[in-house]
Amino acid sequence: MGGWGKLSLPQWKYFLLALLDVEATFLLLKAYQFTTITSVMLLDCFGIPCVMALSRIVFNTRYSLSKYAAVAVCIAGLALLVLSDNLTGNSDSHGASPVLGDVLVLCGAVLYACSNVSQELVVKSYDRKEYLACLGLWGFLISATQCAFTEHEQIAAFVACEKVDCIAFTAYLACFLVCQLVFYSAVPVLLQISSATFMNLSFLTADFWSVLVGLLLFNVKLHVLYFAAFGLIVAGLVGYHWKRQPETSTSERVGRQVLVN
Repeated sequence: MGGWGKLSLPQWKYFLLALLDVEATFLLLKAYQFTTITSVMLLDCFGIPCVMALSRIVFNTRYSLSKYAAVAVCIAGLALLVLSDNLTGNSDSHGASPVLGDVLVLCGAVLYACSNVSQELVVKSYDRKEYLACLGLWGFLISATQCAFTEHEQIAAFVACEKVDCIAFTAYLACFLVCQLVFYSAVPVLLQISSATFMNLSFLTADFWSVLVGLLLFNVKLHVLYFAAFGLIVAGLVGYHWKRQPETSTSERVGRQVLVN
C-alpha cells in the first residue's frame, strides 16, 4: 500500500464500500427476527438479477441465453430445496412481521448486489490488499459504532445473564470470526478470477451446507428432493461457467471511469 497518502482510491470511497457491506449484512440478519428462513432464502435470490443488471451497467457485460438459463436452473434448485424443507417440516412456520422481514431481505439483497459489483470493480482495477485493509478498517469502525447505538441494551442483557456459558460462547464466537476472516479473504480472489454474478450463484450452495449441518448436529430429516435441489444448483453453476463470458473492450475503461468519478 505504501502509506495512506498513496492509496489508489480516496478513503471516502472505501468508507462507502464498507458501509454497503455492513448495512446489507445487518438488514439480512435483522430480517430473521421478523420473517421465516424460507422467505429469507427465496427473497435473497433477488440479489442475483440485481448483480446482473449492475454488471451490465458498470462492466458493459452482455449475458448469453445460456447464462440466463444457468441462473434459472440455480434458482429452481433453491426453490426445490425450500420445497423439500416444507415437506419435511424443517423450516419454521411463522414470523413476527413477515412483510417487514421480506422488505428487509429485499433491501439487503439490493445493497449486497451494489457491494459485490463494487468489490469486483475495485479488485479487478486496483490492489486487492489495499482493498482488504481499508474494508476491514472502515467495516470495524462502522460496525462498532452502529452496535454501540443500536445493540447496547441487548449486549448489556447478555453480559448480565448468569446462564451464559462463557467458554462455549467464546468458542462459537472465535469460530465465527475465523470463518468471516477466511470468507472476506477469499472473496476478492474469487472476484478477480470470476465475477460477482458467479459468486452470488455459488452462495446458493450455502443452503445445502446449512441443511447438512442441521442433519449432523440437530438430526434434521432430509427429503429426496433435497439431493435433486443440490444437483440443480451445482449443474447451474457448472453451466454458467462452462464457457467463460467474454469481456467487452470497454468494460475495464468504463469501470475505472465509475471509480474515478
